Amino acid sequence: MRLANKVAIVTGSGHGIGREMAFVLADEGASVVVTARTRSEIDAVAKEIRAKSGKALAIPTDVRVEEQVNGMVQKTIDKFGKIDILVNNAGGALNSFYTLVVDLKFEDWKEVQEANVT
Repeated sequence: MRLANKVAIVTGSGHGIGREMAFVLADEGASVVVTARTRSEIDAVAKEIRAKSGKALAIPTDVRVEEQVNGMVQKTIDKFGKIDILVNNAGGALNSFYTLVVDLKFEDWKEVQEANVT
């Protein structure tokens, strides 16, 4: 277990690549904080990690909201005492990848940028 005694946060870990990253980190011995906006998804991931004797904490977090990110960091430190690894996986896209930039509403553009860049 190469990551024993390490604490990892994986944003966007409710499904897809983030979910798989959380499992890999847990399998390697890390305590994993799973975060995403959808509580049911991250609860399921954390439950599966704990079912395999891993350590996991699910914290709903919208990475576009600074207060939520700060709260998630504090809860992680309160529970595990530190943070060693951060996987910035959260992100999003518009409903249509085929929308021309000139046709986008500013609000849609801003939402994607806040999640993926900011």
